[in-house]
Amino acid sequence: MTIQSAPFTFEPGAINWLNIRILIPLLFFLNLVCAFAIWSWPNLFIARSRHIWLISAQLVSFIGYLIYTGRYFAAIAPLVLRSREAK
Repeated sequence: MTIQSAPFTFEPGAINWLNIRILIPLLFFLNLVCAFAIWSWPNLFIARSRHIWLISAQLVSFIGYLIYTGRYFAAIAPLVLRSREAK
């Protein structure tokens, strides 16, 4: 079953797979790499204020993930509403 009201056509199972199997682990590993980088090279990241780049990368990734989940829920909201009205 495909959802036609979305800005793009997708399979609901594929979106869940993308979210759970790819995006969440990537966000976790980005945070892990940033923490390890700051812990390993404090002179580079803290003393020289390069940690701002790491914070920016994390912020951009979280905003992107927020946009992604917002689009997904906006796409399935009419389907949820229709299913509740049918009951």
